[in-house]
Amino acid sequence: FTLSEALDNDLQMKFAQMEWDDENENTVMSPYFMIPKSHLNQGSYTNFKASALNFGEYDQEEAFFSVDITKNNQNVFHAAGDKKNIYTLLTDTTLITDKYTPTEFGHYKTTYKYQSNATDDTPENNEKSVYFNVTDSVFSHADGTAEEACNWGIETYKDDGSTIQGHIVGVKYYITKDCEANSISAFIAGGLADGRTDFRFALHQVPADSDPLYPVELMVSDYLSYDSTMIGKWITLPLTKDGETEMLKAGDLVYAAVEYNIDHTEYQIQRYDGFKIGADYSFKLLDPVGVAKGKDAGWSNTGFISERNLMIRLNINEHGNGSDGVDLTRSAAKVGQNYPNPFSQTTDIDYVLTSDSEVSITVMDLTGRVVMELNQGKQPAGSHNVKIDAGSLDSGIYLYTLKAGANSETRRMTVSR
Repeated sequence: FTLSEALDNDLQMKFAQMEWDDENENTVMSPYFMIPKSHLNQGSYTNFKASALNFGEYDQEEAFFSVDITKNNQNVFHAAGDKKNIYTLLTDTTLITDKYTPTEFGHYKTTYKYQSNATDDTPENNEKSVYFNVTDSVFSHADGTAEEACNWGIETYKDDGSTIQGHIVGVKYYITKDCEANSISAFIAGGLADGRTDFRFALHQVPADSDPLYPVELMVSDYLSYDSTMIGKWITLPLTKDGETEMLKAGDLVYAAVEYNIDHTEYQIQRYDGFKIGADYSFKLLDPVGVAKGKDAGWSNTGFISERNLMIRLNINEHGNGSDGVDLTRSAAKVGQNYPNPFSQTTDIDYVLTSDSEVSITVMDLTGRVVMELNQGKQPAGSHNVKIDAGSLDSGIYLYTLKAGANSETRRMTVSR
């Protein structure tokens, strides 16, 4: 239970979501964070939705929700909902149905914002920004940050003295244009790395007019022995081709999957320290993109896995955009989610600068009180890392804001003791 003083004007965004419209009115799809340009022939971003709680002492008049999409600091889409009055301790939810269809390679920034005619005392908690990328070769429903290390074994362990063989977790992708599958990438988030776990990547296809829980294995990679140097990294493995099975057709539904074996019989290891894939919570899932198959069990797309956005990508064999043609984003420094999160003592924050910038990081509690300030000075363009020591902070949720020049981006982190 936390007691805090209410500020005068404090709109707080509670969630944000958007949908990938595949032009089928009978389906609802979670958005892509990465999609090949060649597959933009069928779809758009739409149904932008968010809610805000008026946590301040004063009513918020003419409050409204807006969405902006920028590319290279140029606004390419803007839409706003109706203006409303949001009374103290009430929540407003707004849906914007305008559509945006990207047409060019590049990195796009989507900014959700709630505002009213009053100056907000904590503007950082009524705004959310995420990126999506139009690539030449990568499908992904998740961004590059892992908010959870997802262990399928916690649901499918067996306390019978047997090892884990053939556990599979995957992500569904709809193919809208003929293409060639090339490789699969996955973010390895953890698990016991003692030389007794190996894994490979596999591509499965759901035959036309078949039950989606009975896919057919198309291609696999070689097995790789899991070790601690892989933790916190993306691993990419090429799929073995035969000249036919790698050729995907428009209309195919495929699963990009990770298959692993653990040579441990202790159920405590299987359940709590098994092979873990990163899961992303940047946006609320609208449909279950995750699938799984446990030991001695069939495929499933419900329950534990369906609630998680697993960080598994499908890469196709197209290379028409080798340099991408654009900066990551000139409008901001891209800051990653701190890792690990939650954490008890220290955590790391990665960020990327597109130009030399003065950088500072501010950590605040949910009341807006600044609890830590880190001045990094002038940093060159490129990737950077900073370590946060939370030894003096109480358990709870905090907001950290990275400022680079005139730009800033805010994320949440959790201290847990």
